[in-house]
Amino acid sequence: MVNFSALTRSPIALGGAITTMLSFSDNYGLGMTNFAYNVEPSDWDLIVLCIETSAESVDAMWRDLDNVLVVSPSH
Repeated sequence: MVNFSALTRSPIALGGAITTMLSFSDNYGLGMTNFAYNVEPSDWDLIVLCIETSAESVDAMWRDLDNVLVVSPSH
């Protein structure tokens, strides 16, 4: 099964269709918090995180997960 989710800078409330929320630093270095909803990392064999910046710019929360593949222009 394949699912997808977009990352956002907009916080929304948990409840109803929104069951989980991950928060992490933006990969552009602007100091903004980003969010991913309905992504529970332990539920997936592989999470593919596609970004526009270098892989090193990704928050440690993602880099520390064993099941995350970061795809970037420098990949």
